[in-house]
Amino acid sequence: MVIMNDSKQITLSQDEVLEIHKSFHITAVSGSFDLVHLGHLRFLHCAKEINPENKLLVILLSDRIIKERKGPKRPFFNQEKRIEFLSYLKDVDYIVIWDQSLDELRKFTQELKSEVFVVNEGDPGLENKRENVERYGGKFVIFKRSDDYSTTKIISDIKNL
Repeated sequence: MVIMNDSKQITLSQDEVLEIHKSFHITAVSGSFDLVHLGHLRFLHCAKEINPENKLLVILLSDRIIKERKGPKRPFFNQEKRIEFLSYLKDVDYIVIWDQSLDELRKFTQELKSEVFVVNEGDPGLENKRENVERYGGKFVIFKRSDDYSTTKIISDIKNL
Protein backbone atom coordinates (compact mmCIF):
# COMPACT_ATOMS: atom_id res chain seq x y z
CA MET A 1 0.00 0.00 0.00
CA VAL A 2 1.35 3.41 -0.94
CA ILE A 3 0.03 6.52 0.79
CA MET A 4 0.53 9.80 -0.99
CA ASN A 5 1.29 12.91 1.04
CA ASP A 6 1.53 16.26 -0.74
CA SER A 7 1.93 14.36 -4.03
CA LYS A 8 4.91 12.34 -2.83
CA GLN A 9 5.30 8.71 -1.96
CA ILE A 10 5.66 8.41 1.80
CA THR A 11 5.80 4.62 2.39
CA LEU A 12 8.97 3.04 1.13
CA SER A 13 10.60 -0.36 1.01
CA GLN A 14 13.90 -0.92 2.82
CA ASP A 15 15.76 -0.77 -0.49
CA GLU A 16 14.08 2.53 -1.39
CA VAL A 17 15.07 4.00 1.98
CA LEU A 18 18.69 2.99 1.43
CA GLU A 19 18.59 4.56 -2.03
CA ILE A 20 17.09 7.83 -0.73
CA HIS A 21 19.80 7.99 1.90
CA LYS A 22 22.30 8.48 -0.92
CA SER A 23 20.64 11.85 -1.67
CA PHE A 24 19.38 13.01 1.73
CA HIS A 25 20.47 12.93 5.35
CA ILE A 26 18.08 10.97 7.56
CA THR A 27 16.84 11.22 11.11
CA ALA A 28 15.22 7.91 12.09
CA VAL A 29 12.76 6.83 14.76
CA SER A 30 11.05 3.52 15.28
CA GLY A 31 7.91 2.45 17.08
CA SER A 32 4.31 1.29 17.03
CA PHE A 33 2.59 4.68 16.93
CA ASP A 34 -0.67 3.03 17.91
CA LEU A 35 -3.41 5.37 19.17
CA VAL A 36 -1.33 8.37 18.19
CA HIS A 37 -1.40 10.96 20.99
CA LEU A 38 0.22 14.23 21.99
CA GLY A 39 3.34 12.44 23.24
CA HIS A 40 3.88 10.94 19.77
CA LEU A 41 3.35 14.30 18.09
CA ARG A 42 5.86 15.99 20.39
CA PHE A 43 8.36 13.17 19.87
CA LEU A 44 8.14 13.31 16.06
CA HIS A 45 8.27 17.10 16.00
CA CYS A 46 11.35 17.20 18.24
CA ALA A 47 13.02 14.47 16.16
CA LYS A 48 12.49 16.54 13.01
CA GLU A 49 13.70 19.74 14.70
CA ILE A 50 17.08 18.21 15.66
CA ASN A 51 18.10 18.80 12.05
CA PRO A 52 15.17 20.16 10.00
CA GLU A 53 17.01 19.62 6.70
CA ASN A 54 17.14 15.87 7.36
CA LYS A 55 14.34 13.63 6.11
CA LEU A 56 12.44 12.10 9.04
CA LEU A 57 12.03 8.35 8.60
CA VAL A 58 9.53 6.48 10.77
CA ILE A 59 10.29 2.77 11.03
CA LEU A 60 6.77 1.58 11.84
CA LEU A 61 6.43 -1.80 13.51
CA SER A 62 4.00 -4.06 11.66
CA ASP A 63 0.80 -5.41 13.17
CA ARG A 64 2.44 -8.84 13.50
CA ILE A 65 5.45 -7.51 15.40
CA ILE A 66 3.25 -5.47 17.76
CA LYS A 67 1.06 -8.51 18.50
CA GLU A 68 4.19 -10.52 19.33
CA ARG A 69 5.48 -7.79 21.66
CA LYS A 70 2.27 -6.46 23.23
CA GLY A 71 -0.31 -9.23 22.93
CA PRO A 72 -3.12 -10.38 20.66
CA LYS A 73 -5.37 -7.36 21.25
CA ARG A 74 -2.80 -4.90 19.93
CA PRO A 75 -2.35 -2.85 17.87
CA PHE A 76 -5.58 -0.98 18.36
CA PHE A 77 -5.27 0.50 14.84
CA ASN A 78 -3.95 -1.65 12.01
CA GLN A 79 -0.80 -0.61 10.17
CA GLU A 80 -2.70 0.87 7.21
CA LYS A 81 -4.53 3.27 9.53
CA ARG A 82 -1.33 4.08 11.42
CA ILE A 83 0.44 4.78 8.11
CA GLU A 84 -2.36 7.05 6.98
CA PHE A 85 -2.37 8.98 10.25
CA LEU A 86 1.39 9.46 10.22
CA SER A 87 1.29 10.47 6.55
CA TYR A 88 -0.73 13.57 7.44
CA LEU A 89 1.94 14.85 9.84
CA LYS A 90 4.12 17.51 8.25
CA ASP A 91 7.21 16.38 10.19
CA VAL A 92 7.10 12.82 8.78
CA ASP A 93 8.81 12.48 5.41
CA TYR A 94 8.92 8.70 4.97
CA ILE A 95 7.62 5.52 6.56
CA VAL A 96 8.93 2.00 6.22
CA ILE A 97 6.89 -0.89 7.65
CA TRP A 98 9.04 -3.21 9.73
CA ASP A 99 7.86 -6.84 9.69
CA GLN A 100 11.15 -8.63 10.39
CA SER A 101 12.89 -9.48 13.64
CA LEU A 102 14.42 -6.83 15.85
CA ASP A 103 17.83 -8.34 15.05
CA GLU A 104 17.13 -7.61 11.38
CA LEU A 105 16.12 -4.07 12.36
CA ARG A 106 19.53 -3.57 14.01
CA LYS A 107 21.21 -4.80 10.82
CA PHE A 108 19.06 -2.45 8.74
CA THR A 109 19.92 0.58 10.89
CA GLN A 110 23.60 -0.37 10.62
CA GLU A 111 23.27 -0.38 6.84
CA LEU A 112 21.17 2.80 6.79
CA LYS A 113 23.55 4.74 9.03
CA SER A 114 21.09 7.55 9.72
CA GLU A 115 22.82 10.71 10.92
CA VAL A 116 20.45 10.87 13.90
CA PHE A 117 18.45 8.17 15.66
CA VAL A 118 15.92 9.31 18.26
CA VAL A 119 14.32 7.20 21.00
CA ASN A 120 11.95 7.92 23.84
CA GLU A 121 13.26 8.01 27.37
CA GLY A 122 12.41 4.64 28.90
CA ASP A 123 12.56 2.76 25.58
CA PRO A 124 13.10 -0.90 26.56
CA GLY A 125 15.78 -1.30 23.88
CA LEU A 126 17.50 2.01 24.61
CA GLU A 127 20.99 0.66 25.39
CA ASN A 128 21.00 -1.75 22.45
CA LYS A 129 19.92 1.05 20.13
CA ARG A 130 22.54 3.40 21.57
CA GLU A 131 25.34 0.85 21.03
CA ASN A 132 24.10 0.14 17.50
CA VAL A 133 23.99 3.83 16.49
CA GLU A 134 27.29 4.68 18.14
CA ARG A 135 28.91 1.72 16.38
CA TYR A 136 28.39 3.39 13.01
CA GLY A 137 29.08 6.92 14.29
CA GLY A 138 25.54 8.29 14.30
CA LYS A 139 24.12 10.78 16.76
CA PHE A 140 21.91 9.07 19.36
CA VAL A 141 19.27 11.30 20.96
CA ILE A 142 17.01 10.44 23.89
CA PHE A 143 13.73 12.35 23.89
CA LYS A 144 12.74 13.21 27.44
CA ARG A 145 9.00 12.86 27.92
CA SER A 146 7.45 15.91 29.52
CA ASP A 147 4.22 14.13 30.41
CA ASP A 148 3.15 10.57 31.05
CA TYR A 149 1.75 9.80 27.61
CA SER A 150 1.65 6.15 26.68
CA THR A 151 -0.72 4.21 24.44
CA THR A 152 -0.75 1.37 26.96
CA LYS A 153 -1.64 3.81 29.77
CA ILE A 154 -4.36 5.47 27.68
CA ILE A 155 -5.95 2.09 26.91
CA SER A 156 -5.79 1.17 30.61
CA ASP A 157 -7.32 4.49 31.64
CA ILE A 158 -10.18 4.05 29.14
CA LYS A 159 -10.87 0.55 30.45
CA ASN A 160 -11.08 1.94 33.98
CA LEU A 161 -13.69 4.61 33.13
